[in-house]
Amino acid sequence: MKIPENSTDLLDGELRIAQSVAVVRQLPMIIFGNGLGALIGSLSLQGKATQPFLLVIAMWILLLPVCAGYLKLRRMPRPASVSRRRIVRLIAYSGLLGTIWAAALLFYLPDSSFDTLAFAFMGCSFLAAGAAAAIYVIPMATAAYATPIFLASIYVAATYSHQGQIWLTLLILLMACGVAWGTTANWEGFRLMTKISVERVKLLSDAQAAIVSRNQFLENVSHEIRTPLTTMLGYTKLLKAQEAQMLVTHREALGYLDTSCFSLLTTIDALLDVAKLNADQLALQDAVFDPRKLIQEVLESMRFRAREKNISLGSDYSADVPARIHGDPERVRQIVVNLVGNAIKFTNIGRVDIELRCERRTQDRSSSFRATQPAEPMLCILVRDTGIGIAAAKKALVFNNFYQVDGSSRRRHGGMGLGLTVSNLLTRLMNGSLDFESDGISGSSFKCLLPLRPHVDSGVEPVVKESTDGAAWHVLVVDDDPYIRHYLMTLLSTEGWKVQLAESGEHAIDACSRQRFDLILMDIQMPVMTGIDASIAVWTEGSMNEHTPIVAVTGYLSTDRIAEMREAGLVEYLSKPIVQEQLLAKARQCAARGSKHPATAAFG
Repeated sequence: MKIPENSTDLLDGELRIAQSVAVVRQLPMIIFGNGLGALIGSLSLQGKATQPFLLVIAMWILLLPVCAGYLKLRRMPRPASVSRRRIVRLIAYSGLLGTIWAAALLFYLPDSSFDTLAFAFMGCSFLAAGAAAAIYVIPMATAAYATPIFLASIYVAATYSHQGQIWLTLLILLMACGVAWGTTANWEGFRLMTKISVERVKLLSDAQAAIVSRNQFLENVSHEIRTPLTTMLGYTKLLKAQEAQMLVTHREALGYLDTSCFSLLTTIDALLDVAKLNADQLALQDAVFDPRKLIQEVLESMRFRAREKNISLGSDYSADVPARIHGDPERVRQIVVNLVGNAIKFTNIGRVDIELRCERRTQDRSSSFRATQPAEPMLCILVRDTGIGIAAAKKALVFNNFYQVDGSSRRRHGGMGLGLTVSNLLTRLMNGSLDFESDGISGSSFKCLLPLRPHVDSGVEPVVKESTDGAAWHVLVVDDDPYIRHYLMTLLSTEGWKVQLAESGEHAIDACSRQRFDLILMDIQMPVMTGIDASIAVWTEGSMNEHTPIVAVTGYLSTDRIAEMREAGLVEYLSKPIVQEQLLAKARQCAARGSKHPATAAFG
């Protein structure tokens, strides 16, 4: 909806819409009321006035345009507005209708009996009151209709020779004042309600614009931060593969660099994820992964930090935990990293242990329906530490945004207080729960429960071709960032793949028109032409790569972005910073699949 900048114009437009709708709805009442009033008035005057049915004939002739207009409007869709010309015509027509009634009163009633006179005056007054109630959204039309009727009634009543003429005149005056007051009050109330409606529409529009602006800001910030992080973490990983050849001081420096990059990534992920969760823009993946391997990888990445504080890291895996389960491995990893990192941070002496087991979630007994359901199998991730613990008075605040156990400027422990908040929101998003126990003295125990969905093998494992024949694999890397291009070229070249670089979507299309590739790595957010537009162009413009799998790389993974990619044919996705092992595994899978089938895949 386009909202006018001028609130006065917006209010005027809303009033016109309401007026048009009200006029269409009230036309039957106007037609019926006036026609019935004319008929009853003629019958009451029959035998006491010459040609009384001329009033009925004249009134219905006058009402024919109203009937025709009503039938025409009924066949049309709901009117968007009513023009000023139509309002002027309605006012003029209402004045003509009221004048006809006034003329009839002046012509017929002076020679009638007082009873007939009083009856007619009361009927006309109620007609005026009905008109005021029906078309009060156009006050001038009500005034044009009711004023002639009341003036004629007051004149005839005041000049009629009868002892009750004073009371009849006062009664008509009182009714006239009531109609005027009612019309004014209804119009003011209607205008006030319309103004409130306009303000709500404008507030809603402003809120929607703010949401769009916030999402765009998050997308840009996420892209600009995660892109250099991909290079930093990627080269750190490549250097760690060669640390056996380094000096001891270089290995230590590399360890500090790796820990700092990981800490920076955790902080940025927490900030962006809280914003995306609050905006309902965080999307979950559905992949198959090994929970034991995931826990072990997290512990390996944390050993350097634990070793600095002389803390032991331990793990225990129950035998009933399936080897492969369905879920979002990256979000589960993020939860475990937050819980273990938090435990290490607040533990000065002792150890941190993580336990992986299966449990059954107790059903809600407050619901008779759910109480009859079997207990739901859950994956339990239990993290225990021997740290400082959490005081009972602060337990209710642990999952609040930016909460610190010690929030003073002299606090011993760093961090922003978002790790547990994000973990709690993520577990709830996955239909799980996160809780903890602590006596405030001897450490804490955090328990995360996630729905357990074991992977059932079909019996036939897909055969994925490995990249043993390096010369046969041609990869096109498309990214506007030169450091990302250089890192991906270095990484893929070590795998024996032949890599070609393109710095924009246009260059990628040009390269695809001259050579066939086994795989394309496509950055989504690029200037001039986005990665999605470039992917569609590669697939649809009759190039040699119309069936080549495209791996899209994006720094902002949201529900809107996923829907946009899927609509373009990009159905799988990963976000920056790129994890080396996941990229290589998925790239091999997509390239091997693409060499046999015209399938498309994406990393977003």
